[in-house]
Amino acid sequence: LAQVRLVSERCLPCNGPECGACFGSCPVGALGIDGLRPVIDAARCTGCALCREQCITDPPAIVVEAIVETDKRAPRPAVEASPPIEAIS
Repeated sequence: LAQVRLVSERCLPCNGPECGACFGSCPVGALGIDGLRPVIDAARCTGCALCREQCITDPPAIVVEAIVETDKRAPRPAVEASPPIEAIS
């Protein structure tokens, strides 16, 4: 799983010039437009990174970060080693 965020300092439309390279790149409609600026709907975003691939800035204004889930299951009890098996002669 991944989450996507927009770094507005790198995004051309957020700083004046028009761009739109990422517009239309999202297959699930998570990338919208507020005026001339891109907006990411985190609830719809699947983290596919297609929008980042279309971004023309270097480094890209769209950052994809892995979502790391912690394992909340109870720890498994330690397994004791079995005594060695004696060879049959």
